[in-house]
Amino acid sequence: METLEKPFIHSLIPADSVELIQGRFNITGGAWNIHKRPLVGEGQIVISHIHVAAIVAIPWHQINQTHTLIMALRNEDARILTDVCSPVKVGSTGRPQPFATQYARSCTSFNVVFPCPGSYEIMACLEGIEGSERSWYFLVEDSPQ
Repeated sequence: METLEKPFIHSLIPADSVELIQGRFNITGGAWNIHKRPLVGEGQIVISHIHVAAIVAIPWHQINQTHTLIMALRNEDARILTDVCSPVKVGSTGRPQPFATQYARSCTSFNVVFPCPGSYEIMACLEGIEGSERSWYFLVEDSPQ
């Protein structure tokens, strides 16, 4: 049987709204690939609210260890516009499940002004764990109000 050697980002979902309640995501307007950048008045740009749900796969031999989840919003030149770090940890379920992968859930929000329309990336990784990365690419388009 092949076992998961190290934790990694299993899933990454951008959304209009994400809440984590009792270990479950409540997602509204999720998994889009085009974000409409609101324009108001004489070309003024307002803050965009980007919410992200992340699921982290944790191998059974690393439960009860805390890992640092880093989520960043980057432009097409890989320049970070904003980022967030948060701890993730799963504990034992109380039932021995050797080789069973556990899943930690996390959500965050980015309040960002996109400098221009174009391609952007939501990137998530676990600090210090090579190969744990997952990215979601999307377009930002202007949308007059």
